[in-house]
Amino acid sequence: MSNVITGTYIVEQMEAPVDYEKAAAVTVTVSKSATTTIFVYNPILYDFSVDVNVPSNAGQFEPFLINTEFRNKGGKAAINVPVKISFEGTILYDTAVSIPAGGSLTKIISTSSDILGNKTILASINESKTKRESYSLDNTDSAFITIDAATNLKIEFITPNMDYREGTTVISTFRVRNIGSVHMTPSSNLSVGLNISYIQLSLTKSIIVPNATQIIIPFGGDNLVFFKWTVPLGTAGVQFKFIATIDPTNSIAETAESDNIIILFRTITEKKSSQTPDTIYEDKKPSWYNSTTPPSRISCNAYTWAIWEWENSWFVRKSYALQLASNVPSIVPDINSPSRKIEFGIWSMGSGYGFTLDWNIGLQSIPGFIFPNSTAYTLPQTASIYLPEFMYDTSNGKCRALENIGSGRFSLPINPNSKNNTRLHFTPIWFPDGSYICQGLAEDIWTPSGMIYGNFNSNEIKISGSIYDDWYVKGR
Repeated sequence: MSNVITGTYIVEQMEAPVDYEKAAAVTVTVSKSATTTIFVYNPILYDFSVDVNVPSNAGQFEPFLINTEFRNKGGKAAINVPVKISFEGTILYDTAVSIPAGGSLTKIISTSSDILGNKTILASINESKTKRESYSLDNTDSAFITIDAATNLKIEFITPNMDYREGTTVISTFRVRNIGSVHMTPSSNLSVGLNISYIQLSLTKSIIVPNATQIIIPFGGDNLVFFKWTVPLGTAGVQFKFIATIDPTNSIAETAESDNIIILFRTITEKKSSQTPDTIYEDKKPSWYNSTTPPSRISCNAYTWAIWEWENSWFVRKSYALQLASNVPSIVPDINSPSRKIEFGIWSMGSGYGFTLDWNIGLQSIPGFIFPNSTAYTLPQTASIYLPEFMYDTSNGKCRALENIGSGRFSLPINPNSKNNTRLHFTPIWFPDGSYICQGLAEDIWTPSGMIYGNFNSNEIKISGSIYDDWYVKGR
């Protein structure tokens, strides 16, 4: 009736609708013959619309923006207009807004999805018809986005249990995590590069380390990546810089690359070179000496680690282990010692004579684990012995660094004061009768999990008498 001219008319019955903005409901009932004055109802009509836009694709877990514009196309300002935005049925935004006449309101929402495939975003304005409209077919809009499988990799450094030593071969290990949703298989061609550099005498020097290639990682998992390299001699006390980079050739697209690189620093320690002085004439033991037995020292005799490998076109988790065998340093009296003898498997000699040492430091696996190939470990590279005459002191000048004669076998260095340059250590003349036992330390046995080291007591030599019991000055 909004087109009826104001006047007097005959009506049967008239029911006026609710005025959505100003007027109250009016119901007029009259007889057919009566006349009444009709006050024309002119309701306020709005016209709203909505547009929603999203990218066509986004990676799994990757944030994307939902850009929604709500419009009031009518000539009157609107207050308390209900608007809503939902993603795959989940409501992200649900409120009432005010929009000026002919104006608009923009809402931008950031969200993400961990579920792959095509997804729907819905937006609406005045969907519940709270406001009366002249046209409402554009009150809703939808948009679609495809969630793609995401690739996201992260690298971490596995801090070793010991420092790197000059002149030794070490293993630096990193953990690469696949926090995306795509398997890294051999066809992915994933690699990790390691750059090692240091400054010495104002010159920057680099160590060439080949990239680790064909790295495989199931999505949601991780794998170890390790590099075997040699620390140059003469670098003790020098700080080395390490830069490890996932996918250094940028051949793999990732949702985030800020965690693809790690930078760290390690200071190199010196090579062991401690030697003890040869024994000299002393008619009695030093005042500081107390009879002692080899102390109990901490060892790290074994390490295990697990790696994903590719077999029969799928991932296989393999567990490796390496441990020190129970080989002990073998000490034997010098063949030139006239008091040397063996009884019931125990050597004896007088004090003041020397002994030789042979230590074949063995390595073995642990039952239930695989013995690794040579790329994943180093043979023992450093060994020392601690001596009872110095009360097993580890200080420089009170212990003896052994010589690596190859394949994990160690011996005393050549003693120029011995007959025929024999590898001997001379016991003190003052050493009391009783048990003489050395303690050996094997070190620099590197694995992807860290450095293995262990302390082993030698066999026993019984000291009985001294060199003076075997020799005398013949009178004329």
